[in-house]
Amino acid sequence: MPSFLKASLIIFAMLALVGCGSAEPEIVITEVPITVEIETEVTRLVETEVTRIVEVEVTQLIETEVTRIVEVTPVPTDTPEITSFTSQDVLDAFASAGLEVVEAAPESADEGPRPDVFIEGQRFIVPSVGDNHGVRIFSFASPQDLEVMKGYYESFGGALASWVYAHENLLMQTSIDMPEELALQYRDVLLSLE
Repeated sequence: MPSFLKASLIIFAMLALVGCGSAEPEIVITEVPITVEIETEVTRLVETEVTRIVEVEVTQLIETEVTRIVEVTPVPTDTPEITSFTSQDVLDAFASAGLEVVEAAPESADEGPRPDVFIEGQRFIVPSVGDNHGVRIFSFASPQDLEVMKGYYESFGGALASWVYAHENLLMQTSIDMPEELALQYRDVLLSLE
C-alpha cells in the first residue's frame, strides 16, 4: 500500500478520535470504503513519458476508539410550583392568631430514624396540652420530599399516631394527644398562609 494511503488512513483514524472524553472507550470496527487516485509515471527507453491515472478502490478495516456522548435533557414535569415559606412564617402566623407557641427551637436533622429531607424546621411546646407536648413545622424544597416526611409520620398508629397537615412547602406534625379541635385551629392557620 502506498505510504500516502497509509498516512491518509492514520490521519482518518486520528480524526475519528478527536473529541473523545475520558470515559471508558468502546472499541468499534468500521469498514470504510476509500477511493484513491494513484498517479504512476512510466519512462520508456525512448525517453517518452507516459502518465496514466488508475482508480483503485480500497476497503480497509480501521480500528478506532469511540466514546459515546450522551446528552441528558430533563423532561419537564407537570409538578406545580410551590410557594416557599419558612417554619418561622408559620410560628409568626400562629402567634398572630393567638395560638400557643412556647420555647420554639430549631429542629435537628439527625433526630432518630426520621427522613432527613427537610430544608429547615422548628418545634415548640403547647403548654395547655401538656408540659412536653410539641408541634413540629418543617419546610421542604419539593413536594416529593414533603410527601416522604408526611408518609413517615402517617405510618405510625396507636399511641404514636399524629395529626399531620401539609400546605405548600410546609408540614405540621403533632401527636394525637392534642385534642382534634385544637389541632384543627393550628391547621386552619397553616392553610391560611398565602
